[in-house]
Amino acid sequence: MPLPEARADGIAARFSAAGFTPRVEDHDDHTCVETDIPDPVTAEAWGRLVTVLETADRFGFVSSESGRIAWAAVSKKTPGTVTDVRGHDPHPQGADQHVRLHPP
Repeated sequence: MPLPEARADGIAARFSAAGFTPRVEDHDDHTCVETDIPDPVTAEAWGRLVTVLETADRFGFVSSESGRIAWAAVSKKTPGTVTDVRGHDPHPQGADQHVRLHPP
């Protein structure tokens, strides 16, 4: 399995290749790669975005009055010590008002 830094760099590169502009934020236990989601977004672009997000340890979306952001988090823990289940956040009630600044 590639190192966490290489995985985060790969996600950022795939965001770019899919036509999105990534931002990488380093945290103590994970690296977060974020991108703005245009409004409107085409079905093709949405499919490429989801394909990239699924390569992360965790991913999710932030919606606010200023726009939408997709994020992908890569854990810095070794695979043997990761206690999180890979996947995405559950779809919350009132998702349009759901705001999450950083992954858990």
